[in-house]
Amino acid sequence: MKFFIKLIKYLFPKTFELLDQKRVRFKMRKPLKWASNNCSDTEKFMKNIDIKIFNETNEFKKKFESKAERILSKSKVWQGGGGAYDLIYFLVMKTKPFVVLETGVASGFSTNAILTALKNLSFGQLYSSDLPYPNTEGSKEAIGILVEEENKKNWTLCIDGDKKCLKKINDNIKRIDIFHYDSDKSYESRKFAWDILNSKFEKNTIIIYDDIHNNFHFRDLVKQLKVEYKVFKFENKYVGIFVYGGKLDFNYFFSPMLPDG
Repeated sequence: MKFFIKLIKYLFPKTFELLDQKRVRFKMRKPLKWASNNCSDTEKFMKNIDIKIFNETNEFKKKFESKAERILSKSKVWQGGGGAYDLIYFLVMKTKPFVVLETGVASGFSTNAILTALKNLSFGQLYSSDLPYPNTEGSKEAIGILVEEENKKNWTLCIDGDKKCLKKINDNIKRIDIFHYDSDKSYESRKFAWDILNSKFEKNTIIIYDDIHNNFHFRDLVKQLKVEYKVFKFENKYVGIFVYGGKLDFNYFFSPMLPDG
């Protein structure tokens, strides 16, 4: 049975993902209810922190969505939807990170949002981990197709999957200012990434997890760490954020996070 499932996943990745989503939806009824019950309004959250950056974020979102629609309409490779890229753009602009690490690039919605913000700030580096769909022609070339060419100079991309990429990236950085997880949705994979990277987190490191309604990893993590958190709805998915030091207060982020040394 396990061999048959692996064979379907290898030969028909899109079909497998759609079927797997139905299976996951059944299992995630309780996590989904928890995320929904704890959900906050994204726009209100951003407006209360910085109305100027919120307005800039809306301008970015309008232009980017129009461009993304044109590019994706010509693509033959299906890679799923993007994350809460408006919120991510806002957080990068507000907190001015030097090092951002993300897992899961796909077409590059969040990736381009981060890189556009870093370009606007005139500093910062993004490290990304991804893995092409197996047995899917053009999957490798389609990773990050939404990333604008002028943004790529601040981008380090590894496409060997999280198990290899995160270890490689972790060995080459001293700290992480923003961590965005949006790759494998399983509890075990989220824990794997956390266990590898958390030694590089500092008290102001912003942690962002996409698709927290798939399981209780995010809920269990914030309970364990005893930190303040926020949950937001993006399209039909839920995103969770917290600050590693515990206090979700963005008034602390008024100047660039200076790198070590």
